[in-house]
This record gives sequence, C-alpha cells and structure tokens, in this order.
Amino acid sequence: MKESRRNWSYIIIGLLFIFSGFALLFFPMTFYQSVSRLVAFIIGATGVTRTFQSLVIADKSKSNRDRFLLMISGIAQIIFALWIAQYTETTYRWLLHLIGYYQLIMGIVSLISYILLVRNQEKRRFHRLAYGVVHLIFAVFSFTATKDSRSVTLILGVYAIFIGFTYVNDGRGVFIQPDTENKLKRKVRFPLPIIFNALLPTRVLNRINQYIAGELDIDVELEQHSMVQNIDNQQTYDVMQILIHAGSNAFDIIGHMNIVYKEKVYSYGNHDIDSRQLFDAIGDGVLVVVDKDAYIDFSIKNGDNLVIEYDVLLNQEQTEALVEKLAEIKSSVMSWRPTTPTQLASYGGELMRAIPSAQFYKFVKGKFKTYFVFGTNCVMLSDEIIGTSGLDLFLLVGILTPGTYYDYLEKEFQKANSIVISRKVHHNRLQAFIEDRTDNKLLN
Repeated sequence: MKESRRNWSYIIIGLLFIFSGFALLFFPMTFYQSVSRLVAFIIGATGVTRTFQSLVIADKSKSNRDRFLLMISGIAQIIFALWIAQYTETTYRWLLHLIGYYQLIMGIVSLISYILLVRNQEKRRFHRLAYGVVHLIFAVFSFTATKDSRSVTLILGVYAIFIGFTYVNDGRGVFIQPDTENKLKRKVRFPLPIIFNALLPTRVLNRINQYIAGELDIDVELEQHSMVQNIDNQQTYDVMQILIHAGSNAFDIIGHMNIVYKEKVYSYGNHDIDSRQLFDAIGDGVLVVVDKDAYIDFSIKNGDNLVIEYDVLLNQEQTEALVEKLAEIKSSVMSWRPTTPTQLASYGGELMRAIPSAQFYKFVKGKFKTYFVFGTNCVMLSDEIIGTSGLDLFLLVGILTPGTYYDYLEKEFQKANSIVISRKVHHNRLQAFIEDRTDNKLLN
C-alpha cells in the first residue's frame, strides 16, 4: 500500500510538470499570470493568517516582541502578494533575469571545468564545452527577453516536460509488474536544477534534529531495509555501499559522497590545502582509502554531521566490473601524505592523525588530477565507480551534487525490487536518542 501511494505521488507530480511544460509551450503568459495569482494568493493568505494570529490570538508562549515581529512579517507578505498580483509583467521580467543569472553561472562553471579537463589532457571533454556554450547562449536570451519573447519559455517548457516524464518513470511501478519493472533501466534522468536538490542531505539533518526535539515523527524514514525479491540463488552476490554526507558548516551543507567496497572507503576531495585556488574551489585531486567504520566514526564525531549509508547488491559480473574500475583508478595515482604545517592542520592532517592507517593518493593523470567542486568532484568519481554496478542510473550531464544522488537513491530504496537493499543513518545524537527511548520503553 505504501509503495503504491508513493508511486502515485510520483505520477501526479510528473503529470503536473508535464502539464506546466505544455502550458509554457503553448500559452506561456496566461500560464504565468495564473501561477502568479496563485502564488500571490498563497503568500497573501499566509500573511493574513500571521497578522490575525499576532493581533487576535493570545499566545502566552510568545513575547510581545515575537508577536510584533509576526505581525510585521504578515503585513510584509500581504504587501508582497499585492505587488505580485498587480505587477505580473514586472515579476515576469525578474523571473527571466533570475533564470538568466542561473544559466550564466552554469555556463561559466562548465567552461572552467572544460579548461581543467584540457589541462589534464582528458579526451572526453567536448560535452562540457557544449554544455557551457549552450547555457551562455540561453543566458543571453534570458537577459534580452521581453514580454513577447518565446525563447526562454520554450526552453523551460521542454525542460519541465522532461522532468515530468522522469517523475512518471519513477512511478512506473503503478502500471508495471515488479519483475518487469526491475528490467527497465533508464538511460537519462532529468533531475531538478541543483538549486532545488543541492541541500537535500542537509534537510535530512534538519528533520533529524526536529525528530530529536520531539517536533516531528520520522520513524518510517529511519527504516533500514527495503524488500528484495526475485534473487537468483544460483548467482553469487556482493555488496557495495554509497555514503552521502551532510553537515551544517561551509561546504558541508552541500554534502559529500563516496563509495565503500570490502569495508574500504574511497573518498575523493580537495584535501591538499596548499594546492587550493579560486576560493578553495580548485585543487589537486586527492583520493583517500580508509577503513569504513573508523571513517564513519570520524565523520560524525561532530554532533551535527550525518552520514547516510546505502547498500547496493551486485551480481558476479557487476562485482568484476567494479574491481576492474577500482584497479583502473589506483593505476592513476601515486602515494602522498600531508606534511606541511598547513596540510597537517587541515582536514587531511586531522584524518591522518585520527586514522593512522588511512592511505592518501594524488592523481597523476586523467580528469581527476585536478579537483573542481562543480565538475570533477566527489560525485563524478563516485558516479564512475557506481556505473559498473548496473544501477538504474541517469546520464551524468551538467552539474550533480550529493543531493541529486540522495534523491535518486531514496527513490530506488523505496522500491520493492531495487538493488538498493538497505539504508542506515549514522548520526551520534540520533543514535543516543533512539537508545534512550528504547531503554525507557523497556523500563515502562
């Protein structure tokens, strides 16, 4: 029943995206004005509710200052809603310019990634150049678009339709039997823009904090095992883990991602602080191979850090491909250790002291020789390794974040017949909270 409801929710969301996409293609201004009025109504209704609560409802738990701020925010929302409803053409231009800025940033980031690939003599780089140029062209269209311009709305419409079909595909279990569904593999996924999914792991962290505070019930979200069916007992299976990290400080809010095989973590990052450039976005690519349990303990030693672990089932052929890929990666690196005072004081030095057995490597060739936070990052390396598993993956286009993968892995985990068979949440305060709650139940 729960699986069916989830699949239907994907279908409904997908159909809404598809409807919005066609609306943007065929009657963009009418659609935009309707959406603007709906948004204005929701914001205005929220503002009226807040203002009413601050003036009429006596809440003894709130101070006069809090009630005054609530009233001010409510009035501000009402004014903003009226402005949206009155000046839809102005807000339309603002929207186009915001889209233009996003496309400009994506274009610049892709061109930087392309330059780094050229510097590292990576042959498979044209797609990055093409992606950057296309985004820059679209950015120009967005900045120069007028009320009657169709170029931007056409792009948005087509993109929304593709996102819609991706969601419908996620809910295909409504119409397809599990054994058949598991054989259908997507070749390309169209995830939401990174501004919507980049912070997904941190949202999980926030929900856990609310759960510990007693403000939210997420017991279902903490369940660890999916239903696995149709396992061929004649085959030999192995397991690979995928780790998604989240935290509340600096780049931790975007998250981190790495792969585990045979209890060894393969973590790629910008761990040589002396090589960093461009506000720490670029640096020498460093691979760390470290024991899983020790690494997870190190990663969550800060009470606000979170690691979500997914188990992926591999058959013999997939296992052989994974081992081959790891060997290929190891052939591209040389041993390295943090030695300078700045290196020893950074993350790498701290990890080395905490886990003396950790092995550090630098890439000497290939695209991962230079780390780039928006290009050759931890997600790209993990994606290359994961690709050997036959997991129902999306084509790596554009810029992916750990949040993109988290969204995908969650959907796969919820399926009854997925090879993502298990999920475990590692979080110090959460574990202590669950243990205390279990002890209290036993005592009662």
